[in-house]
Amino acid sequence: MKVESISSTGFRAGLTKQMQSEILSCNVKDIESYFIKNNICADFKENKFVAWCSLKCLELIKEFNKKYNINLGLPNGIFVEDFRKLKNVNESSAGLANFAPTHIYLDKDVVVPEKTIFYNTYNIDWSKIDFTSDVFYEKGITTTDFFLENVFHEFMHVVHESNLMNKLSGKDLVKQLFLISQKQYLDNFHMKYADFFSTICRYAGANPMETVACDLSKRGVNSINKETLTAKQNPFKNSPYEKRLFFTNKGTKKDVTLRKFWNGKFMF
Repeated sequence: MKVESISSTGFRAGLTKQMQSEILSCNVKDIESYFIKNNICADFKENKFVAWCSLKCLELIKEFNKKYNINLGLPNGIFVEDFRKLKNVNESSAGLANFAPTHIYLDKDVVVPEKTIFYNTYNIDWSKIDFTSDVFYEKGITTTDFFLENVFHEFMHVVHESNLMNKLSGKDLVKQLFLISQKQYLDNFHMKYADFFSTICRYAGANPMETVACDLSKRGVNSINKETLTAKQNPFKNSPYEKRLFFTNKGTKKDVTLRKFWNGKFMF
């Protein structure tokens, strides 16, 4: 998710003094160990804010899965990195989700697997996550002003990709991901959908993967108790992502389009 310039604004993003205290006192190594126990590689580079927020997002997804009997996918890894060290990455982005095995590092000959999340430390001050979340929301970059939004958004990319991997063969998935990276496709997409998805947020009109991640993030954030950071309702209930096809005949055009993108049908 791309970061734009910020200016003064009110604080509404929800990071309480109690949460701030928990963040400052958290043990990053313990959090990394918890991720490893969940089969997720993690290196937060001692960034307490990203580590703690990632932990809360992981706990929320696990709670959604258990409480509502759904199967939201989890990442293979989460890393904090200076994005200047990565290939073909916008240096001003707050985070990214890697969708296919790739050599993403400029100085390392390692293959980073799919469903790997990176959070940027270059020009990003995560200790001001409350403030920047307010600003991003006002600018239409995010779907809510909640402080977890920028971290939760990348987890939702993983949830989407997990569904695509269940629906498509590896070859078909790569083919679809290649399709939506082409300039002609993106030009047509922006022309057709940028305004259509503006009710989610402006950034949702960037490409189909962002459309779904933004929409999922909005539903997820609105489904939690923001004081206790626990689930209060099923984010998939009465949504285009629910298994029962209630919207096939009576769903809105937006519902049907989101359902198509959710299942990797990106042509229009």
